[in-house]
Amino acid sequence: PIPRNLLPVAGNVTWSRHLLKRIEEPMKQFESNQNVLAGKDAKRIIKMYNKVARTLVAFEFLWYKAWVQSIDQAKTGLQATLIIRHPD
Repeated sequence: PIPRNLLPVAGNVTWSRHLLKRIEEPMKQFESNQNVLAGKDAKRIIKMYNKVARTLVAFEFLWYKAWVQSIDQAKTGLQATLIIRHPD
């Protein structure tokens, strides 16, 4: 879940990073214990981890890219003239 006090972009990026951090911890434990990686399901687990990690990084990048594009749109709006002198 996205925290209540964050904007949508920051909330989604935070959620993605938090979830990635949560799945990295067990993988670090697996790396330190080689007996676990020798099992028959190890390759499937590693593939699933890599797939989820790639997806989370791509998700974060998409939100970041959308945010950068919205900044460019906001800049053009900020450069618009607010007060125009009447010709009379």
